[in-house]
Amino acid sequence: MLSAIQFQANVEKTFKSKQAQETYVAKAKERYEQDCHRVNSYTAQQTLVQGKELERIMFKLDRAQSTVNANERDYANYTKVLADTVQKWDVEWKNFCDQCQDMEEERIEFMKDNVWAYANAVSTVCVAEDDVSISL
Repeated sequence: MLSAIQFQANVEKTFKSKQAQETYVAKAKERYEQDCHRVNSYTAQQTLVQGKELERIMFKLDRAQSTVNANERDYANYTKVLADTVQKWDVEWKNFCDQCQDMEEERIEFMKDNVWAYANAVSTVCVAEDDVSISL
């Protein structure tokens, strides 16, 4: 059985990984959205220009669309990895909480046993003193 410290270390490690994955997803989403705006801008500009300027815009549009596709794949991959990491973290967090609860229940049982033992010892002393005082 793993100790609470080992459970805690595992949970913290997975939590840090989860935070890193959340950062990757946020950055990938931001890049994807920026490139989508760029594609929309180039598409809108297409209708306003002609000739060499149109060719230049078309080239930029093609390049931006390929970047959007790559960023979309990255975003999807990071999102999948994050989902897996969150699921792993949830399981580890639950295990850690269960371990803490078990330890707390053991501590309470230990305290209860000791308080009862103390109460019984005090009761025994009181009974013994009562017997001594009655016999005098």
